Amino acid sequence: MNPPDLLPFAAFGGDWPAYEAELHRIFVAEIANGGVKYEGLRIGCRRHPEAARRWASFWHLVQEGSVEDDRLPDLRRCERAVSLEMV
Repeated sequence: MNPPDLLPFAAFGGDWPAYEAELHRIFVAEIANGGVKYEGLRIGCRRHPEAARRWASFWHLVQEGSVEDDRLPDLRRCERAVSLEMV
């Protein structure tokens, strides 16, 4: 099985809002509503606390840091978010 292509930030010309919107679209379609499974078990998503109209699980997927309010986007996580089903 070949991993899917990455989704690099550079492909969005440095437009973070457009990149975040596409990552969120993928998250909703493939993860929140997609029924991703690991070893036959469905992976659930934590919705609360929401921030900027995005689920907590979305932010956990695309950001890094131990303090929730101080987390920053992690571009390596972001570009691989499209391949979560490959895990």
